[in-house]
Amino acid sequence: MPLPWIKMWLEALDDPKLTRLSLAERGAWWGVLKLAGKCAAGGKIISGGEGLNIDEITEALHIKSVEDRQALESMIAKMEKRGSLIWNEGHVLMVVHYEERQKIPPSSKPEAVAERVRRHRERQKKGGGELVGELAVISKLYEENIGMLTPVAADRLKDISERYPPGWFGEALKEAVAGGARNLKYIEAILERWGVEGFKSPRTKGGEGEQGKGQRAKVRPREAFRGRKW
Repeated sequence: MPLPWIKMWLEALDDPKLTRLSLAERGAWWGVLKLAGKCAAGGKIISGGEGLNIDEITEALHIKSVEDRQALESMIAKMEKRGSLIWNEGHVLMVVHYEERQKIPPSSKPEAVAERVRRHRERQKKGGGELVGELAVISKLYEENIGMLTPVAADRLKDISERYPPGWFGEALKEAVAGGARNLKYIEAILERWGVEGFKSPRTKGGEGEQGKGQRAKVRPREAFRGRKW
């Protein structure tokens, strides 16, 4: 049975939010990220539907020493100030943008994809408003080929415009239409494949295709956390 895993991005090595932390605090941060993955609740640190308090988080991370407990508490305080952690109204600790970051496909394979995205973002900074133009283009394509643009769809299109180079959405839309699937999930699956395997990479025959990715797979739900013991 495959073991659960989370993505950890290389950019974190030079992220000012993390480089300002002590090594012990960074270790506590990685521990919270892994705990968020274990909880499988979109970045929320919960068990049995309830948020874990600082004592329970300490126990879940197997922290034994006073020094490590202090590192955890100081890390949480610092990352709250920097907008990476929040305690929501239900007193639940949450990693901000955890779910969105985990859904991003690896962009370093092939490296050319990451380089194209980097150059595009540089042009955005210099030209200004280009992102709005690209978003307008794919929004129009969506309305012409799929349907009315809802707020949820608009948010997803904005994410696509920021993650992928210009023109990719239009080409993915063509492939989706050719495959008889006019829906955004199918298009997103195509873009994810291209992000990993290269622009316009062919769909693998006999493998898990976009139709499968566009629909939620029927999987056995994870066993719920029982009680408060870790």
